[in-house]
Amino acid sequence: MSPALRLPIPSDNEALASWVPDEATCARWAGPLFRFPFFVDELPSLLAGPGATSFALVDANASSELLGFAQLIEKGSGVLRLARIIISSRHRGVGLGRILCQLLLAKASASPGIEKFTLGVYRDNPVAISLYSSLGFVEVPPSPRPEIIAMERSNSCG
Repeated sequence: MSPALRLPIPSDNEALASWVPDEATCARWAGPLFRFPFFVDELPSLLAGPGATSFALVDANASSELLGFAQLIEKGSGVLRLARIIISSRHRGVGLGRILCQLLLAKASASPGIEKFTLGVYRDNPVAISLYSSLGFVEVPPSPRPEIIAMERSNSCG
């Protein structure tokens, strides 16, 4: 497998929507303000927001099957937020979350003026916390909500 990032295409929306089967999953993935249920054809407009760029993780050597999805969101001068990170349930547990984050960080690091990255992760998700910590993210106050850990890392991290 040769995972690669590309911009999402319309056929990705159906796969992505199938990974979000209920309101609780939707809130954990996209945040409490993201409307559920949603229609597949609404996803691009629901995911669009100020400074948001969406990315699809696919196998560059095989089909264009969607393996994962994430967004980078500009949060101000020199700050990018990793958000809405999700891996297909069929492909979890094989390191694609790490690859997706590494590819996002590499792409974003190449942009001039990026000083740091931020993200939020649920406290009850030790696998994700461990992944982000291994990529150089550290917990920082304040937490946006009690169930969320705010994390950041410098763009100078390798």
